[in-house]
Amino acid sequence: MMSTMKVRYDMRWIGMVLILLLGLFDATPAAARKRRVESEPRKSSYERLFDGRHPHTARGLFTLHLLDGELYLEVPDSLLGKDLLLGVTVLAVSDGEESSVGMQPSQPRHVVFQRTDSLLQIAALDSRSRSDDPAIGRALAASRQPSVIASFPIEARTPDSSGVVARATKFFRNGDSYLSPKDPQSYSSRDGLFVRSYDYCSDASYVRDVAAFADNVSVVSELTYEVSAYAFGVISRGDPERFTACVRTSFLLLPEAMETVREADLRVGTATSRYVEYDAEQQGARVRYYASRWRVDAGHPIVFYLDDRFPAAWKPYIERGVLQWNDAFARIGLPQAIEVRHVSAEGLPDVNDIRYSAVRYVPSPARDLRCNVWTDPRTGEILSANIYISHNIGQQIQTDRLLQTGAADPRARHLKLDEALFGESLQARVAHYAGLCLGLLPNCGASQTVPLDSLHSARFTTGYGLSASILDEVPLNYVADGEDLRRGVKLCQTSLGPYDYRAIEWLYGNGAVSEEPSCRYLREQNGKFALDPRARAWDLGDDPLRAADAGLANLAVVLRHVSEWLDDEDPDYAYRAALPESVSSCCNTLFDPVIARLGGVQINERYAGDAGRGIEPLAADTQREAMQWLLSRLGDLDWLDCRSLIVGEGLNPGIADFIRTETFDRILGSLDRIALCASLTDGEAYTRAEALDDLSAYLWDNADPADELVKQPL
Repeated sequence: MMSTMKVRYDMRWIGMVLILLLGLFDATPAAARKRRVESEPRKSSYERLFDGRHPHTARGLFTLHLLDGELYLEVPDSLLGKDLLLGVTVLAVSDGEESSVGMQPSQPRHVVFQRTDSLLQIAALDSRSRSDDPAIGRALAASRQPSVIASFPIEARTPDSSGVVARATKFFRNGDSYLSPKDPQSYSSRDGLFVRSYDYCSDASYVRDVAAFADNVSVVSELTYEVSAYAFGVISRGDPERFTACVRTSFLLLPEAMETVREADLRVGTATSRYVEYDAEQQGARVRYYASRWRVDAGHPIVFYLDDRFPAAWKPYIERGVLQWNDAFARIGLPQAIEVRHVSAEGLPDVNDIRYSAVRYVPSPARDLRCNVWTDPRTGEILSANIYISHNIGQQIQTDRLLQTGAADPRARHLKLDEALFGESLQARVAHYAGLCLGLLPNCGASQTVPLDSLHSARFTTGYGLSASILDEVPLNYVADGEDLRRGVKLCQTSLGPYDYRAIEWLYGNGAVSEEPSCRYLREQNGKFALDPRARAWDLGDDPLRAADAGLANLAVVLRHVSEWLDDEDPDYAYRAALPESVSSCCNTLFDPVIARLGGVQINERYAGDAGRGIEPLAADTQREAMQWLLSRLGDLDWLDCRSLIVGEGLNPGIADFIRTETFDRILGSLDRIALCASLTDGEAYTRAEALDDLSAYLWDNADPADELVKQPL
């Protein structure tokens, strides 16, 4: 019994020792840390995302975090459902022939942020359907579903629970067509000769930067593609080449809708916003258009900031080109409607802050100007605009001056133009694009209202210019000769025309549409379905046949003397080696208005009560004359193969044969248009059969008698 009790006593003792040992183990540092962790509050999902890490954060309209290549959007609940404008702009490119700085790959879209379960979404709104009737408005709201552009998983709520954080990297780093910097009209397409395909390279694309401001934010992405080019869509140009573009995607908070809107009129060329109106008083919906315009008055001018990086000699001409439009605003009581502010390079508004409008310098090999305009789709209000001027615009101006006016103007016979001559052309181009930024469109029919003989008049060209509008895509005065220049004839369109004054009066004042021929608007028509021969870019005067003859004669003078003029300045032929392509382009420009007469149909925008016909086919004799002119000139182009250029290059550039082939193909392409025109003609018509007879006669008259095909009996 005693031994049994002793065993039980020993067991109790051992148990107490074990309990003490466990207590000692529980007092170790690890256990203490465990107790501390259990006693501390758990980290929130927001803290787990960012605590101890160092994201690049931008705070403004909403907050952006860029962390280890991932982009997070921190969107407050108060922003959900608010009207935003989403748009994309190209900021930089690796190859200026594939795309252009300042290009907008697609139109900005009206969007909102919305939240669904665990997703933050960007949804596009249909702002094109509207009604002033409350009941119809409610029906539209109930029947319209926003289209979801992108969905992002919500990673966390903000510390104060006032918003959410979502990972959005994939939307800003993909090859989606909306973000794509592809330019279908880029130089590398060679006017459609080459079809390009783009393969997105995700491994070489990333989100580079973020920026945020009071009413807008921007995400800058670098997107890389492998570009393959195929001649005629079939013949490969070689191995794919890498192309990278820096693209800015911006969200802009739309302001309170402008109360006074202007309904567009097709007789005045303005950018428009389309909408469908549902009215209880109307039997059926109506499609209507708002004209795009700024909210401007005496106390709120339109301000353009001038990039300080422009060469100093350029700045005065750029400023004059923009401010030139104040002459038109002065007529409606707003003489200071536009301001140009000079700032240092450091003081230029951030390129990512789309509230500001600017004229920006682009150090690019491109030879053009670009502009983009941000417009409120609800009202047509212009919110901001930018003009981008590429550095090599100077080379384009010099080549245009040489080929178009070199025969008349000795100052144009140099590789470096004097400042006044260069500045005159630069000012004209800036004024044209400034007009586009005001909401106006190119008026390609304005030059047709100027009698050709007036372009030889110093009084007329000094007072009225070369066209009725600086918005016309008008060339230099290539019909003028040396005697005209000595008498003071103007060679460049530098002033606003009658149409420009009336367009501003209509858009920003209370002016009515003018029925004066000089105030007529004709939208440019291009491509296969272009019908109106008056609406052509780069033409002069009302007689395209005589204008082309004068232009060809002056071009012939230039080619005869170009090496004599440039030998000292271009000893290695670097400039002249590239000249044949410009000569070809110049010739095509001269032939184009004449070809447009084949099957031409004048189209006049008419409202009830307007005089004249809406559709007016060109007379048969006018078309026959154009056809005979073209065929006769095709046989007289050997002077294009300039001997001095051939010797200098070592190869025959073959310009004459190229122009013959190109022009003949374009004549053949007009046969369907000729048939359409004939079907619209009440009286005598120039038919497709007659046109084919004219072409056949030309081919047989110019056939080589030694050709075996010609020897075959019919």
